[in-house]
Amino acid sequence: MARKLLSMQVNSNLILWIINFLLNRVQSICFERVISDFHSTSSGSPQGAVLCPFLFTLYTNDCTGSGDIPVIKYSDDTALLDLSNYNSIYQQAIEKFST
Repeated sequence: MARKLLSMQVNSNLILWIINFLLNRVQSICFERVISDFHSTSSGSPQGAVLCPFLFTLYTNDCTGSGDIPVIKYSDDTALLDLSNYNSIYQQAIEKFST
């Protein structure tokens, strides 16, 4: 994410703030009125944070459709859509998307 933001010429102080926002967060789980211990996490993004869909959009901005398979994006979700002959074309699109 930092490299992508740098390539977009985002202010370095803002990049550091975003990285700090995403890394070393703590979370817990509440189930039936029992709260777990807090654990540190650096994966994903904070659920419900207004900034996260925007960061997701920036992160996936260069992920586009491939040939017959369009990419549909909304907020913090991306889908590859194909209605016919999906086996080989779909697999190629997934491989391209994940690299």
